[in-house]
Amino acid sequence: MNIIIDNLEMNAVIDGFSVGITISDGTGSFTGIHFHPFFEIHFILAGQYKINAGNRIMTVYAGDVIIMPPEMPHNITPAGNAGVYDRTAFWFDTGKIAKKQKTSFILDTFFNVHDIALISKDAELINMISAVRTETENKKPSYIEFVKNGLINIIILLCRHINEAYDQTQSGQYSRKNIILSIKSYINANYSGECTLKKLSEELNICERYLYRLVCKSYSRNFRQLLLETRMSKANYLIEDSDMSFREIAAKTGYSSVNAFYNAYGKFYKMTP
Repeated sequence: MNIIIDNLEMNAVIDGFSVGITISDGTGSFTGIHFHPFFEIHFILAGQYKINAGNRIMTVYAGDVIIMPPEMPHNITPAGNAGVYDRTAFWFDTGKIAKKQKTSFILDTFFNVHDIALISKDAELINMISAVRTETENKKPSYIEFVKNGLINIIILLCRHINEAYDQTQSGQYSRKNIILSIKSYINANYSGECTLKKLSEELNICERYLYRLVCKSYSRNFRQLLLETRMSKANYLIEDSDMSFREIAAKTGYSSVNAFYNAYGKFYKMTP
């Protein structure tokens, strides 16, 4: 990956919460299967590629914006004759909101996205992202504040697209989507401690068997697999981006001992931490 814009990390106050956002801009090459503990948003500036995520393979083109939910395994492969692409990527971490366990318009909207979402050639969105990209490249005075405000507007506009796509005016579907939202929110808020389907069913006052089937249907994985993926994703994030010891990481990701953490990590990644 040839980096054009160095990673830019910042906090922006959105919907009353401080939310971590990272921006990276790059071209070329393709990725192996991986996943993240945050939402990944791509704006395709030029070229095209295929993205394989969950049970779907989607071709994205210049002017497209895609939203990848947390913990969804995916990879990027060549498409057409181009073999290269140019994109601006945003990593939007809603974890700080989820841990507060409070109602949030942004959180509620984004956690409706449990599959890859595509927004195709929306002129207003393209202009907003292009403006943020230009400011980040040129680094004019006060560009950080300009970028923060631009990102807030981008995320709010994305929420509008998400809400329109999911048509939350249908009461039956909305109720089900609220349950799906609660599943991911619960795991993100409780993965470091006691986190069980039984406890979630009691909190939601929903039959555990029905909840199990809903998880499997919505995510193509059961609750334990979702929890394990979240813990492993968080563990990798801490290993790469913190100075925490393996003992601290084990405790942070819900394991009672380093040995239990090592065993889980080894089975999941086929290698040691």
